[in-house]
Amino acid sequence: MKTKSINSTQASLDDKKELIENFQIKLENLNKEQLDLMVKKLNFLCLNYDPYQLDMGQEVENIINEYELSSFTSNPFEFTNILLQMLDKTENTIKSRVH
Repeated sequence: MKTKSINSTQASLDDKKELIENFQIKLENLNKEQLDLMVKKLNFLCLNYDPYQLDMGQEVENIINEYELSSFTSNPFEFTNILLQMLDKTENTIKSRVH
């Protein structure tokens, strides 16, 4: 049983790593306006999505699907961690382009 749990954890870590890497690549191809919109959407998700509640609004669901986060919603801690990483990478990309 432990092997299955370890394998599923490793798959989850691999999925998370791949999602973040793909997200970073996507960021490089966006202009300032698109990045600003992305920050607004991610902030909206931070403020309006409660991972402990089953019910989510349509806009929240759309953003979760847009950023391919739906497979992580079953683990609130992992979901929050990923969301914060995405927000941090987006904000850092914006800052790096200003200087």
